[in-house]
Amino acid sequence: MTTYYVSFTIADDAGYSQRYAALMDLLRSYDNTIWWDKTTSYILFRTDKSASAVASDVKSVINVSKDIAIIAAPHYKTMLVIGANDDDDIYKLVDFAKKA
Repeated sequence: MTTYYVSFTIADDAGYSQRYAALMDLLRSYDNTIWWDKTTSYILFRTDKSASAVASDVKSVINVSKDIAIIAAPHYKTMLVIGANDDDDIYKLVDFAKKA
């Protein structure tokens, strides 16, 4: 299993609560025995899925035109940026970051 983290912002609109809950439920479902989510809009979890598969799942529950998420694996040079990113500095700061 690979350990990933997802950091995200869900746009504050009428669908916020539903998208936030759907995202957290999805990520917790990968390994329902262990995860860490004690800071706002961040969760650390394990799964057998690839980063690309997790990104696809995340895309299915957020609004990529309004919301943003990054998926990264702390033990590997993996970071995928999903959704409404308007600041390309992340790609300068993290040379292995890619748009999902």
